[in-house]
Amino acid sequence: MIVGVNTYDQESGLRPLKYADADANALTTVLQKHGYAARTLTNQKATKSYILNAIKQAGETLNPQQGTLVFAFSGHGFAQGGNNYLASYGTVGGNLSESALSMQELEQAVRATKARRAVLFIDACRDNPGLEGSKSIGQPSFIQQQSEGIQVLYATKFGEISWEHDSLKHGVFSYFLQKALNGEAADNQGAISFDNLKSYVQQQVANWTFTNLARTQKPFSMGENYGIFMLASGSNLTTAPTPTPKPEPVAVPSQPVTRPEPVLEQTAATNLISGRYIDNGDGTITDTKTKLMWKKCSEGQTGDNCSGEPASYNWDDAMAKFGKGEWRLPTHEELRTLVYCSNGTPQEVAWDESCDGKDNNAGKYQRPTIDLQAFPNTAKRNTASEYNKSKYWSSTRQGNYKFSHWYIGFDEGRKGFVPPVGGCSVRLVRFGQ
Repeated sequence: MIVGVNTYDQESGLRPLKYADADANALTTVLQKHGYAARTLTNQKATKSYILNAIKQAGETLNPQQGTLVFAFSGHGFAQGGNNYLASYGTVGGNLSESALSMQELEQAVRATKARRAVLFIDACRDNPGLEGSKSIGQPSFIQQQSEGIQVLYATKFGEISWEHDSLKHGVFSYFLQKALNGEAADNQGAISFDNLKSYVQQQVANWTFTNLARTQKPFSMGENYGIFMLASGSNLTTAPTPTPKPEPVAVPSQPVTRPEPVLEQTAATNLISGRYIDNGDGTITDTKTKLMWKKCSEGQTGDNCSGEPASYNWDDAMAKFGKGEWRLPTHEELRTLVYCSNGTPQEVAWDESCDGKDNNAGKYQRPTIDLQAFPNTAKRNTASEYNKSKYWSSTRQGNYKFSHWYIGFDEGRKGFVPPVGGCSVRLVRFGQ
């Protein structure tokens, strides 16, 4: 079920968009390649009643408890009076509860289909809608219920803007979502999982908006499912991915941002560390897998071999010093990509179980659990009193505990959360090219 709304009634108070309907049509095409029975509603056809009825009809065609439902929306979205709304066609600013599609109504419609798996792509923060007392879409409560089989990928953080651009003829989020489904997020067997798609879209959107617009847009996901959430097989893809066009120069009203140099192109002949990392020779390491650029040393260390002890920070102090700017504190998902288990335990297992894994291969791996050729002298625990030193802060708050924050413990390769007073180490990151 694909929805895109460019134009709204004059009385809605919403400014028109350029490419929401193009996003919907392009996404329909790629989903049909994967065998989905796609229905598309754009502009005047995308009313609240039409959308809800179409979801109901889709549920009637699904195999109960086995089918996969995909819902995508491109258009305006906002929060008002404690409720969140998608601006379907016919939305009236003074009567949102009746005219716009609330996230609660969307939840009920999706659940009523009894689809075993449901994935929602929400690109509903394209612009400030301009309605008095409204803002970009807020956090929908139903996602917090951790419902099995429901995953949602948002185009950007709540309250921020999702960009569209003339050079792409699409929204940036939708453009890279299409590329992901066209095979660029497929694994070696051609299958596309939600996790792989999410990682690809997050990285590409963040890189493109930072490099070309000097803006920050970082998609993120919410929801819960058990097992691998597969979206598609790459076997139906017949066309090669198209190159990403470069935009015309744009005027940015804010202070210009220093863009990273094209490190990968400059160092193509350089031998990769462990087949993955590039030492740029200036105290930075480029990860060719994630396209992130990292500081080689922990904060407080110096020299090519990262001599000395890492500095210890409380979370509030770390965020005050490194929370903004080109070099910044990484999210916990960015930081976890550096975990390396020498005993072969996958990162996704170490994330919860440590490098010991589910088979409890206690201690049978290199400590710290990171590539020491790329990141020498990373902090590890030598005594019980040094345990916090091997923990590295992320910028991510732990959602269920107001005053706790995620870290990655490189002594074991495991995630965890602690109060902000815990003194932990810091490694900075920025978007590469």
